[in-house]
Amino acid sequence: MELNYAQYPFTSNLGWSISRYDLFSKCRRAYYYQYYSKYSVDVPESRIKRLAAMTSVPLEVGNVAHEVLEAFLRRLQKSTSDIDESRFFSYAKSRTLELFEKKTFMETYYKRSSIDMDFVNKKIDTILHNFLSSPLYSWIWMKAVTNRDNWMIEPGGYGETRLDGMKAYCKMDFLFPVD
Repeated sequence: MELNYAQYPFTSNLGWSISRYDLFSKCRRAYYYQYYSKYSVDVPESRIKRLAAMTSVPLEVGNVAHEVLEAFLRRLQKSTSDIDESRFFSYAKSRTLELFEKKTFMETYYKRSSIDMDFVNKKIDTILHNFLSSPLYSWIWMKAVTNRDNWMIEPGGYGETRLDGMKAYCKMDFLFPVD
């Protein structure tokens, strides 16, 4: 199945996305460096890149859970055998460690707090346990899996659209036909 996004001509005005809104809500300085200061000659490019790449613990908890669930769905496309929950949670823990080692966190950059990896792992375990015990998980196994060859998981493209003439972005995670 081929997904086609509408194409819009370039405009210089910034668009809206939930990630822009979240970044602005969490740290206006990081928002500035991400979207505006890259055009400033007064700020060193290395500082701009470092602050633009900054993240937060809650954001990365969500990113890890998202990535683990994406891997689960891709695995389910290949095999409908029962998942090995201990391997599933071990994979989540190892991905958490890998991803957290590479990031600059607002909490540590601004010396607000250190990162408690036990807390992080418990949060991710809770998210994944909630998914595995959810009606959605059961429904995917019973209904959606029958058409797994037509699933689209993390399709490319940014999903730019227009709402009342203003740019908006929404990236799809998972699309699947039923019946």
